[in-house]
Amino acid sequence: MTVDELKSLADAAAAVTQACACAIDTYREWTRVPIDFPEESMRTVGTFVRVMQCTVCGRCALRYVEAGGYYVEPRIRTLDPRLIVDVPAPD
Repeated sequence: MTVDELKSLADAAAAVTQACACAIDTYREWTRVPIDFPEESMRTVGTFVRVMQCTVCGRCALRYVEAGGYYVEPRIRTLDPRLIVDVPAPD
């Protein structure tokens, strides 16, 4: 997934206004994935980072697994187009 594709997906997801059980729009910072999160409604749409999209409302989220010394915790946050920056690679 390119940065432009990620930005396009984020713009479309940010425009969604319908209510949805995924509640992706409320995860504005990294947070643990709630136990009642509707995994069955999610599909992977990118691998730039793990990008998930709700098949019900179309909102997108970034996912990763935090592996601490004593635990493993799935984390999630909304894909916010305002936070995507294409920084040139250093020479």
